Amino acid sequence: MDKAFILSEIKRTANENGGKPLGMERFAKETGIKQYNWELYWDVWSSALKEAGFEPNQFFRNHTHEALCEKLIELIREVGQFPLQRQIVRKARTESSFPGESSFRKLGTREQKAAKVLAYCQNRPGFEDVIKICLEMPVEDKPEAKDVPPKPGQAGYVYLWKSHRRYKIGKTFDLDRREGELAAQSPYGWERIHEIKTDDPSGVEAYWHRRFKDKATDRNEWFELSGEDVKAFKRWRNIC
Repeated sequence: MDKAFILSEIKRTANENGGKPLGMERFAKETGIKQYNWELYWDVWSSALKEAGFEPNQFFRNHTHEALCEKLIELIREVGQFPLQRQIVRKARTESSFPGESSFRKLGTREQKAAKVLAYCQNRPGFEDVIKICLEMPVEDKPEAKDVPPKPGQAGYVYLWKSHRRYKIGKTFDLDRREGELAAQSPYGWERIHEIKTDDPSGVEAYWHRRFKDKATDRNEWFELSGEDVKAFKRWRNIC
């Protein structure tokens, strides 16, 4: 199996595929030419395609956000979840028609990508499965920044905020900064329900976590609360 034969097979299968070269996995299935065969001549699959006369990434250089969302939807359905970065990288390496990870950076963080895919799907029929996956994707929960320590005796806050269908109970010494931190992590926005001002935010936070422990999700500080639970929290005001 020499180099000329492999190049001829790349051209033949691309011609049968409407002029688009196959990814290396599909190429192997259709021709029997495995990775260890073509790696005798090229380090990466894209080099083989280029020598055969194709530019595998050219189609995606000026990809619109809409086209990138369509590719993400394809991968979402393939992996059954909103894809992680490594899954995007793996897909691009094994399928030449899939954009590289760098192409998706223009869509932002994983949470921002999910928001854009959600916006793409919401006004189109047939994407109910993708919408469900996007809505159920956990919000990345990063701790509050600690670069500015509280002053001695400074009051803090225990907050109850809502994102999508779940509630978060956390503590902070700076409500506006904390809201900004969380807003950058969630594609769904935040609804500020109530804050308790207190000189013991750790103790008050721990109380509510214990009280609602049976309604906690599998993620720290997140709860599925009823209307009565929310009313109970809102009855607490300043504790200083």
